[in-house]
Amino acid sequence: MEVAVASLFSRTVACAALVLAGVVAPATTSQAATAPVGFECESEGFHGDPDEPQKFHRCVDFGDGTFTQFDFWCSPGTIWDQSLTTCNHPWAVSPGQ
Repeated sequence: MEVAVASLFSRTVACAALVLAGVVAPATTSQAATAPVGFECESEGFHGDPDEPQKFHRCVDFGDGTFTQFDFWCSPGTIWDQSLTTCNHPWAVSPGQ
């Protein structure tokens, strides 16, 4: 149980650090409510959105065998770079990602 709590804490801190650093911006309630359902978590980790280059998702398994999905938007002027699992300038992202 202690290991699961520590892991959950470290994942939460990592996501919060990205938001606080300005690297990512979490989706607002209105964005989440109006966004089409085009992505579903199938594995843990960070995943780019298939329909929105500026959007990505964080999929977390909190130990119950299901995934909780957190939706994020890259900062203005950047898009998701799957090879680096971070937002990047469009000119620096390899085509076809």
